[in-house]
Amino acid sequence: MSQSLLIVEDEASIREPLVKYFENNQFRVKAAANASEARAMLAAHAFDLVISDIMMPGEDGLSLCRHIRSTSNLPVILLTARAEELDRILGLEVGADDYVVKPFSAREVATRVRTVLRRARPAREAPGPRTMTFGALHIDLPSRTVTVDGTPIALTAKEFDL
Repeated sequence: MSQSLLIVEDEASIREPLVKYFENNQFRVKAAANASEARAMLAAHAFDLVISDIMMPGEDGLSLCRHIRSTSNLPVILLTARAEELDRILGLEVGADDYVVKPFSAREVATRVRTVLRRARPAREAPGPRTMTFGALHIDLPSRTVTVDGTPIALTAKEFDL
């Protein structure tokens, strides 16, 4: 089964070639031009990894990364033109799994994606039950969702972990 990526990049000249490169390399890809579109896609689809630009109009990629980290363990790779050490440190401290400086090659990004996915896989494919049911309470571990009598319960990542 191919892996699914969300690419969040406001510049079409960067976003579109990345989408094509990953599609040509057997990934399922969706793209968003800003953080607002990305949030909607994250709510509607399951992804294996997010690649996000940092400097975008409106909500920036760091804020989007914080949001993703607060709601899931979904791996995030940040893209940016900022190459200073402090910028890289900030990106990693907000929860990014990797940080790629522009300009970059699609091949380098793909290698980093595969590396991050390889590291994330053991935690996501841990042995044991995939779902748990306690009376009306149903917990789906892979999707990190909880329902009571079929009604979804909104939980933060920390609440779910507990």
